[in-house]
Amino acid sequence: MNSNFLSHQNLEKAVHHIMQNMWDDGMIKTYSSYGDENVPEHDDLITFTTGLVGLIFSEITLGNKLLDSLVDKMYRFITSELIGQKFWMWSSLQSSLRKVIPIDIDTCSLNSEFLLSRGIKIENHKTLALNANPQTSKGFYTWLILRRSNLKMSISDLKLVFRHGFYQRWFFKNTSAFASECNDITSVNLFHYLMLNDISYLNKAEEFLEQFSSVNSMVDQYYLDEYYKAFFVSRVLRHSKNHELRNRFTPKPESVKQTRDLDLASLILTYKYYELKVPKAWLNELAGRQQKNGGWQEMDTFTYGGKAVWRSPGLNTAFAVAALMN
Repeated sequence: MNSNFLSHQNLEKAVHHIMQNMWDDGMIKTYSSYGDENVPEHDDLITFTTGLVGLIFSEITLGNKLLDSLVDKMYRFITSELIGQKFWMWSSLQSSLRKVIPIDIDTCSLNSEFLLSRGIKIENHKTLALNANPQTSKGFYTWLILRRSNLKMSISDLKLVFRHGFYQRWFFKNTSAFASECNDITSVNLFHYLMLNDISYLNKAEEFLEQFSSVNSMVDQYYLDEYYKAFFVSRVLRHSKNHELRNRFTPKPESVKQTRDLDLASLILTYKYYELKVPKAWLNELAGRQQKNGGWQEMDTFTYGGKAVWRSPGLNTAFAVAALMN
């Protein structure tokens, strides 16, 4: 722990803040809005945020009992949301969207990684890999639904995919999602998970990333913020020896004064993953933004979908803690 950037007392305050932004079952609270004053922000009950927060914390070792108990609670929630011991949906069991939203590769990848970090291996990587687009430059289809390439799945997996994609027509008609969409960052996240099971996917991930001039040329309707996208790419390229590629995807800001808290934390984590020297000014800037309630900026959004945006005070604080303590 580096006490210059986050003291034990401030760490405890941050963990308490995350606990206050967690439901009793261990699900990290997430809020959705549509940029319309006539449509109020609402709680969105999703598994994705909890899996990502758990994964972020699994990569730091603090020996903090309060934080360990927090991660244990998230672990129990994520395991309780498993579908057929194989998959997850973005929406939780309690969500009204549960019956209509298909299984997606992003939630499955990150939640699977979280469990893998705790020694639990979910045998779903081969099925998820079948969701590759025949045009390798497009990566993977975002939605796990019945399509010709997926007919190689086991019968049990086919049944799960069919059952949870039964109302897909309604979903794709009423949201910004569409059945055949491929998104660059969601593909990167699946590449990383597949790498953990088969390192040959590192070469495939490098080939996929070679087509982009920078993280800004990557297109993903759910991930729009440069430094946040760079963070997810760095999780893959930290395993790579291709230094030109790593350098290409490393943001080099002249100043971070106007950078959002979540983006600054993502930027710091990106540099740490690449084993680059993090300017102390960045760390001091982020540490100095911790609020009296123990958290960081609660309004920073982390994902998008058409007119909808999502934010999570717990996720924003988790990224800041990891950036300052990792």
